[in-house]
Amino acid sequence: MRLHNSGPLEGEKPREAHPTYQSVCIGSVQVKVEVPTTAEVQKRLKESQAVVKGIGRALNKRGVKLDLKATTPTFSSDPKQPHLVIRKLGKIVTRGEFKNGKFVEVA
Repeated sequence: MRLHNSGPLEGEKPREAHPTYQSVCIGSVQVKVEVPTTAEVQKRLKESQAVVKGIGRALNKRGVKLDLKATTPTFSSDPKQPHLVIRKLGKIVTRGEFKNGKFVEVA
């Protein structure tokens, strides 16, 4: 809903000369708002659906893309040995564990 008449939406015909208004009460405050046309409601509904689809596509992608320097190590869990972690540093991949807050490679 619009709180004032800002003219027609893009691609729409001008609104009727005497638009319909509705009063909305929020607590002790009463606001008079212009009732949207069916065309406005349909347009906003399509826009909302497009946003929801876009969010769904974005959330459906796995992982997080990080822009890290080659000198920054990344860590992941070892699927074969869950008590270990895998460290990737550049092209070097090592398995190990953390002891006293430091990564220690295991043979």
